[in-house]
Amino acid sequence: MKAVNKLMEAIMNNNNQVVAKGRIASKFMFSHKEGGEKFYKIILGERSPFGIKDRVAVLVSEYLWDPNVDKGVRVAVEGEYRTQKVGKMKHEKQYVFATEIYPEEYTM
Repeated sequence: MKAVNKLMEAIMNNNNQVVAKGRIASKFMFSHKEGGEKFYKIILGERSPFGIKDRVAVLVSEYLWDPNVDKGVRVAVEGEYRTQKVGKMKHEKQYVFATEIYPEEYTM
């Protein structure tokens, strides 16, 4: 997924750890509920120096971020790069599973 490579400000190591920065480019969309915890999908986006919009899907727990936050907010996401096979054709769904999410001004 080219967008993931371009969007990464830093690191994807052997443990699939990711740190990415960008703007929340979508509303929080309910994904699923597991063990009483709700998870939401967002799209994190950033414009490359060449003017191309890079985007990556991020899965966020309700405990990490308020799902009522407006899109356009700049954030940094720490998490794990994951893939999931879906459908009969076993298409690969790629996303970042957020373990931390911060407003950008509070990041390194």
